[in-house]
Amino acid sequence: MMKKRHAALLLCSTLLLGACGSTNVSTAVKTTCNASLEGMNMTIVLEAPAEDKDITSMEMNMEMPFSMIQEQAGIELDDEQIEEAIEQAKTAYGAVLSNMLGIEKEDIDMSVKDKNLVFSIKLKDMDKIRKLVEDMTPEGEETPEMDFTFSAMKKELSTNATCD
Repeated sequence: MMKKRHAALLLCSTLLLGACGSTNVSTAVKTTCNASLEGMNMTIVLEAPAEDKDITSMEMNMEMPFSMIQEQAGIELDDEQIEEAIEQAKTAYGAVLSNMLGIEKEDIDMSVKDKNLVFSIKLKDMDKIRKLVEDMTPEGEETPEMDFTFSAMKKELSTNATCD
């Protein structure tokens, strides 16, 4: 009789532990997507509590060579002039982007590294981004449907970038 109770207890314990192990537990997810376009490199990092949940943060990093800046400016600038222009623009662009995106100035960084403009933006409030898209939609037009789930964002980015 004692052996049957032990066996039943062992069987129940095993079933309970097995059931606990098979529950669908959400785990945080993160991916990094990289893309290059005409010498400019971009990296986007997405984070979310799970694949099927909205992203909780997005960090965008861009590295643009001085040669590309010179080409877009349409005038000859030496490296020192470009660095000086970037330093002057850093405060102004930081303030404009901070206000436009509704993010902290500390979450925007613009610097110079190895004759490249390095630009970084950290987005932590996707509701503000949704609001920005709504506000930028011309009057009379329907706001584009935006899916901020991790899986949808990763899929969208994968059309033009390589994601891990």
